[in-house]
Amino acid sequence: LVYDALRALGFRAAQIDCVIPNRLKDGYNLQAAVVADGQKRLKRSKWRPNLIIAVDCGSTAKREVEKLVGKEGGMDVIVIDHHQPDEENRLPEMPCVCHLNPKLWVGLPGWKSEHRIQNMCASGLACLFARSLLSGSPGRHEWDASRALLLAGFATCVDVMELNGINRALLKRSLLLANRPGRLDLVP
Repeated sequence: LVYDALRALGFRAAQIDCVIPNRLKDGYNLQAAVVADGQKRLKRSKWRPNLIIAVDCGSTAKREVEKLVGKEGGMDVIVIDHHQPDEENRLPEMPCVCHLNPKLWVGLPGWKSEHRIQNMCASGLACLFARSLLSGSPGRHEWDASRALLLAGFATCVDVMELNGINRALLKRSLLLANRPGRLDLVP
């Protein structure tokens, strides 16, 4: 979803590397070895990577983020995650540009628990992030919002999230879209 949004913003495929780690081999968090592999691939294609967007991981990877952001890494990091961060990884201790994790927002001023956004899966959060990214950018963008909504809705089920609040609304809209003739084009 984030890759599609970046492409819609005009980034060329050679400028973006989408790494989906092997959970059995690479583990469940933002791993330095996986990031290094992605950096090597981009450097071979003449682009110097300067931003990492970690989706569905990173909320408990303070040390890895510090290495990426520090003098040796020189990277900006955005974390889009729905996992429970521990005390060490709460804001402002995480040195990333943006830490999009609604579990960090519970109890803050203006927090409205009836939306239950804290129970969204990472794909739902990535969909919201992508939509915000595109709506905040000037010009028209060729981004298939319906496809993004379908993916986020299905991911909500696959990740076994609670079906109430925003998750219920997201799933309902995605199922309505999926029911349209010829709409199940999840792969571009």
